[in-house]
Amino acid sequence: MAFIKYIFITLTLLVMNAYLLNSVDKGVCEDNSCLHRSLQKDIESILLSKAINFSEKINESFVDFKLDELNKTYNDSFDLVRIENNSSYSNDRDKSSNKKIKNVDQVNVLDNHSNSIGNTTNYNVNEEDIVKVLSARMLQSTYPFVPSKAKDASNLCRIHTRKFLTYLEKMELWALKMHDSSAKISSGILNGNVNQFGDFDECLSVEEPNQQFKGQYCLVYLQPEINQKSKLLKNLNKLIQSYGMFKSNFNDPGHRVPRFSTVNWGVCVPSSCTYLEVESAMTEYMKNFTEGTGVSMKVRVDKEMCQVKENQWTNKLDKSTIIASAFFLIYFGLLISASLYEYYKTDNKNVWIVAFSLIKNTKNILNLKREPNDIACIHGIRAVNAYLLIISHKSMALFFNPYINRTSMAETVGQPWTVIARAASLYTDPFIMMSGLLTTYSLFGRLQKGHHIKIFQEYIGRFLRIAPPLGALILFCTYILPLLGSGPQWNLVITHHSGICKMYWWRNLMFIHNYFGFENMCLTHTHHIGIDTQLFLTAPIFTYLLWKWPKKTFLSLVTLASISTGARYYVTVTKNLSNYVFFGTSVSQLFDTADFMYILPAHRLTVYIMGVLLGYFLRIYKHKQLTNAQLRIGWWASVILLLISFFGPAPMGSINYQYNSTHAAIYAALSPIGWCCFFAWVIFTSHLGYNESKFHLKLPILKFVKCKRFTLILYLL
Repeated sequence: MAFIKYIFITLTLLVMNAYLLNSVDKGVCEDNSCLHRSLQKDIESILLSKAINFSEKINESFVDFKLDELNKTYNDSFDLVRIENNSSYSNDRDKSSNKKIKNVDQVNVLDNHSNSIGNTTNYNVNEEDIVKVLSARMLQSTYPFVPSKAKDASNLCRIHTRKFLTYLEKMELWALKMHDSSAKISSGILNGNVNQFGDFDECLSVEEPNQQFKGQYCLVYLQPEINQKSKLLKNLNKLIQSYGMFKSNFNDPGHRVPRFSTVNWGVCVPSSCTYLEVESAMTEYMKNFTEGTGVSMKVRVDKEMCQVKENQWTNKLDKSTIIASAFFLIYFGLLISASLYEYYKTDNKNVWIVAFSLIKNTKNILNLKREPNDIACIHGIRAVNAYLLIISHKSMALFFNPYINRTSMAETVGQPWTVIARAASLYTDPFIMMSGLLTTYSLFGRLQKGHHIKIFQEYIGRFLRIAPPLGALILFCTYILPLLGSGPQWNLVITHHSGICKMYWWRNLMFIHNYFGFENMCLTHTHHIGIDTQLFLTAPIFTYLLWKWPKKTFLSLVTLASISTGARYYVTVTKNLSNYVFFGTSVSQLFDTADFMYILPAHRLTVYIMGVLLGYFLRIYKHKQLTNAQLRIGWWASVILLLISFFGPAPMGSINYQYNSTHAAIYAALSPIGWCCFFAWVIFTSHLGYNESKFHLKLPILKFVKCKRFTLILYLL
């Protein structure tokens, strides 16, 4: 009897449903009589509810057949209702008095299912229905990336991809995670939100239940190219590419300066698929997607940019890494032991052990007592330029991040105030000048006292001061740092630098790494140490010549400085370089500027000679008295040169700036001179006792950084 009862009720409801649909189709529903549609939706809810109860009473196979029929009827009803007049539907929603009752019925139906959701093996009928609907809707809106579509995809990749798609349709959690962690088109495209990294950690956490494969995260590089004849595409591309703040392509080095124009797209694929298969599949996908649009998309996937969870440690923990780790553990153990020894040992302390004590070394570093012949204001100048340099370097690193409002950010950084970060090349020039100054000042003082210059001893002493911290930094960044993190771009920046250092670390310790280009340089920020060391080799020669033949040597040094200045101008014009990071500069242009000018000592010789001459003047004019007129002229001239050097190129940071090689050449040739002239005047007048309190004693924070060793470590880090 129960069976007949359910059959009768179901048939009755189906007949009523068909009648109402026929009425709706004929336009029977008037503005003041829309009960049909409200009743239609109630019947739909009842049909679904009865289907649920139906499944609990009769045979499973018979239920499956009837549910298919009911679902078909329900879907047909939904399709018919969906194409009705939208305004009438809106009015009906507002006027229906049965809306709350309908919602309650539907909520009750769904509540009956909620207790069993999440069971992937023993679905009841309603869960299976929900899975089918959700799967269909999900795949319809966000179709998964299929690496097996590559023309030369391996059989294993095809099998595992097919398995992923099969279980994704079944809404299995591991397959859902793979699909969910892949990048998808987001909002804000015209605001520069084109870099979609997906979810790196979620992808690496995926593991197929039978352990046939794991989730593999691949970062795909996409390089868009548009039809330049289309005004629409050019305008859209201008917004999408954030006005081309940095121009690049994926053939440019990306480990030091971000490839701003390249689109980064993260996908999660089975670990059995190779990076070449991912590249081939993405190429086919982009070709089909962009065909006929006037847009083409180049695709590249690097092997190291496809990562699996197990590779984070097993491939990097080699013999060299173990040795490096042991070295640092032993060293830290020595520091702690020496510190405890000094703390508990009251007398007859061994000087070799105490030399490693953290207590003693911390006191020495923080000691603010001035040393004899110390030029106090130099420490403040070091601090100012060091902080400006750090700001510039960190600002460049920020552009690796995937900003959702990158175009708005580009509009912001296209302002004059960004000269602070764009003039990064200026901030290393005072360090080069002060290196020449201090070396000449020290050596010339010895000559004045009748002492000999022991050149070989000077070179060895400098090597022993710089090589240990530099070597420790190389060792840490090469073998330890790659193990301390992971991420979509970790291999691009950290691991790539590590690989370069494994091959070319010896260049750094020989201080010749700046002659081999920026792209293949271990720890690119240490280029200054190579330049400074090579220029240091000339300092004893220059100092001795100034001691023996002052006038001739002075004229010779001025001539050398002029030649170096002219060389900067010439190479900038002929190779279209730019020592200033103007708006729209390209990554290749920045690397060329470094390789052909910025990291070569011959092109940095001008400011070093300025330092050599300044050290010479500080010795021979130690008791020189300046008149008020001389002081005023000197201050006005030095301040004007400083402002011109710093703010003069500010228009080059404008969003509408067009590169001009003459502008760039003038800046490259003259700005280092103007910038260093100000600090040279500050040092000269302070040493004579005119304004030392203004630049050192009234800035207590600068006292802390006056130690040369602290500044070196700060620069290395």
